[in-house]
Amino acid sequence: MGKNRFKKGRRKRPDPNIFLLQNTPFGNVIFTKERYNNHLQYHPELQSPEFISKVKTSIYNPEKVFFSSRYPINTNLIIYNKIEKSYNPINPMYNARYVKIVIVRKRNPRKVATAFERDIIKEKKMFYPNKYGRYV
Repeated sequence: MGKNRFKKGRRKRPDPNIFLLQNTPFGNVIFTKERYNNHLQYHPELQSPEFISKVKTSIYNPEKVFFSSRYPINTNLIIYNKIEKSYNPINPMYNARYVKIVIVRKRNPRKVATAFERDIIKEKKMFYPNKYGRYV
């Protein structure tokens, strides 16, 4: 046979992540392309690069952090950050828009399960940081 036409060595694989954040209050946090593609049909705002940057800043600087109320309890963390304030004369309860991010706690690095916009905060059980400012 002739010479091998292909270069020797490893091929560079495409990055399987949307982002990987290190040294956040939650430890290392990853958002995979697989999870991103699964949730894209339900949350079209994920296509916007501005929204992804809001998700990143919300993970680094969370305003409110809650435990998940779904089963199994306390395995997920839910982050809310206010992104805009508006006035709704019909129902004053809906005066703001929030970014809601669900992070799976039991993995290392922690994984973003989903992220989307929300009108209200549904969760009730608040989660507070430890004395070092970390949510672990």
